[in-house]
Amino acid sequence: MPEARDPFTRTLKGDTCRTARQRIEASLRREGFGVLGVIDVQALFRAALELERPGYTILDTCDLALMHHALESSPSAGLVMPCHIVVRDDGRGGAVVSLIDPERVARALPDSADLAEPVREAGVRLQRALRNA
Repeated sequence: MPEARDPFTRTLKGDTCRTARQRIEASLRREGFGVLGVIDVQALFRAALELERPGYTILDTCDLALMHHALESSPSAGLVMPCHIVVRDDGRGGAVVSLIDPERVARALPDSADLAEPVREAGVRLQRALRNA
């Protein structure tokens, strides 16, 4: 069955998690986003639980100007930032890059209407980064 079209997920056939991570990070930089944190789930599980699992990395990414705008609009914006991106082994010789829809997440906040502009802009640019990775 073909994979459903999801504007927040992209499979990079033939890429390892490492190369997919390099591609998405470079594409994010072109869109003005930086990576603030990296969680290597595979390494954490290996070290803490002595478990082997396929590659799985979580990137915390942010455009500081958008973050500033969002925080000026609503102090609760920090609950949904930075944006998370997952890079994982797809088990078929490729990697999957997924990101959360910032607009969907922001709707959980009581003052989400105040965040409409920076959140919309973040979503547009994150999707573009994903397409161009």
